[in-house]
Amino acid sequence: MATISANICIRRDTAANWTSNNPNLLTGEICHETDTGKFKVGTGTVWTSTSYSGGSPNFLATGTGAITRTIESKLRDTVNIKDYGAIGDGTLHTVAEWIPSRYANLAALQVDYPFVTGTGYSIDLAAVNAALLHLSGTRISPPGKTSWGLGQIFVPRGKYLINGEVSVTSPLGVKFSGEGLFESVFVYTLSTGNMVNVTTHVSLQFEGMGFFNDTAAARSSWTSVAFNLDPTGGGKRFTLIDCFTDKFNKVINVLGTVNNDEFTFERLYVNDPKTFLYARNSQSVINTVIGCTFFGTIDRVFDISGFGYTHWTNCNIVQSGTFLYLANGNSGTSSQYTLTNCKFEFWPQPTSGTTKVIESESNASNVSYIKMINSGISGGTPDSGVYQFDINSGKITLDVNGGEWANTKISTKAFTDLNASNVSWIKFSQCVTSPSTTINRVAGADGYSCHPPVIFDTCVGVCNISLRGPGTATNQASSSTKYDRNQNTLNYKGVLITGNVTTTHSFPVYGQRVLVEKIRVVMTSNGGITGGTIKAYKDALKTSQIGSTITLTGTAPLAFDVTVAANTFTTEGVYVQIENTNASGDAGGAVYVDTLST
Repeated sequence: MATISANICIRRDTAANWTSNNPNLLTGEICHETDTGKFKVGTGTVWTSTSYSGGSPNFLATGTGAITRTIESKLRDTVNIKDYGAIGDGTLHTVAEWIPSRYANLAALQVDYPFVTGTGYSIDLAAVNAALLHLSGTRISPPGKTSWGLGQIFVPRGKYLINGEVSVTSPLGVKFSGEGLFESVFVYTLSTGNMVNVTTHVSLQFEGMGFFNDTAAARSSWTSVAFNLDPTGGGKRFTLIDCFTDKFNKVINVLGTVNNDEFTFERLYVNDPKTFLYARNSQSVINTVIGCTFFGTIDRVFDISGFGYTHWTNCNIVQSGTFLYLANGNSGTSSQYTLTNCKFEFWPQPTSGTTKVIESESNASNVSYIKMINSGISGGTPDSGVYQFDINSGKITLDVNGGEWANTKISTKAFTDLNASNVSWIKFSQCVTSPSTTINRVAGADGYSCHPPVIFDTCVGVCNISLRGPGTATNQASSSTKYDRNQNTLNYKGVLITGNVTTTHSFPVYGQRVLVEKIRVVMTSNGGITGGTIKAYKDALKTSQIGSTITLTGTAPLAFDVTVAANTFTTEGVYVQIENTNASGDAGGAVYVDTLST
């Protein structure tokens, strides 16, 4: 049999020409679209009446009313960065690998990837920006919200190397979704520049992702920023949820002078940046931080000016620098800061921890009200030269309610006045353990000498007292009307004396000069008291008695008032001594001392 060699060619044309010409296809005839790769097998009818062969299989959801869709249509419901070329294998792949395999040259590549600046551009970065570009061109535009509503970008498990800037231009509704904070990871390989640069934005969210700054550069030289927010047209609702950040000079950089508010951070783990959030935007308000951990060598967690109405809840702070740093600058409206159930630890460990809870610059121009509820510090040993509450501004109000503050110290700086409406004061109330009552008073510029009062109210082991710093009556008059009367200095209730052992109830004033106004001993029981006396002194050695000795007579309940002469001052305290000669006698009740700081 003879062998015949031949080339078999099938009919071929572009999709447009096939449709325009609409020829009749013979049964079994194979016809190819050269520009789409699709083909049809003839059934004896015209082109437009013939279905494609080998096309996308269909997808049908379960349930009544489900319709048939192609798999292609179904997969396009989600924008996936791997569909735009991302590799995510932890290796730096540049777009040079696409030339000439995908594109003839860089110019041809830039038609599809117009943001690519050169052949050294990371493929992973190009894919992320391509996904954003696609969504920018397919905005939903709800009624009244033209150009709003971009959509979700899925970041599958992988380690994506980013060697340039993810440009998020006018993201009015974008959500990046990963598979976990250690599973879907962006690795920024530079020590300078911005990993993500954001302009005008509304509802920009990252969830379930990790952001690492992997650079060999010395920490002192870092200028890198993970998220740079400079909203020339405004911004609202920037959100990080279930994310991890590692290193960076600044994790979040908030700039601009227009509205840029409603930041939400939930369940973040922030490790070793120089600063977590740096803000110089007086319009950044209504911000929420929930269940976040800040760990390691962090110079300042929040370095802010005007970043008001911020609430931290259930946070864990183990860092070496300052948690809340109130900077000079914006003179916007009063700022409100609230911390609830937040735990601090001294860091570094096991060496002396340099942790500061709050620090303010000397010219912080907007009034700041700081409220801390059931928070505290523990773990590690504090550095002896560090003040955990370092208040250097005359416009800071700090109100600490509850918690444990052992081994913490307070420092204040003098200012020209404390404001006529009691703007500057520091108060600890109902604390299980309190900071040191020895206050570091720093002289102010130009001879300023007015310090805010430091108030202790119903704290365990510390008398109720307002510790006023030096200052004239004029520039501290307002504070004296509100906080200088130390009523019930120690609301002591319990055993006053047992047996014939002389008992002294001490009410120290920690060096503050006070005017003693009233001393009262109330006995609710006094069985077997014989030859008992009450004496009051204004020094710990009990050499300077206040008033005369009181003889204990009568049956409880009884009240005994020590006669306090006018102009009875003390800087040590009030010491109430109770004596009884009967070894089997005892008395119970309470001791009250009223003073006025001067």
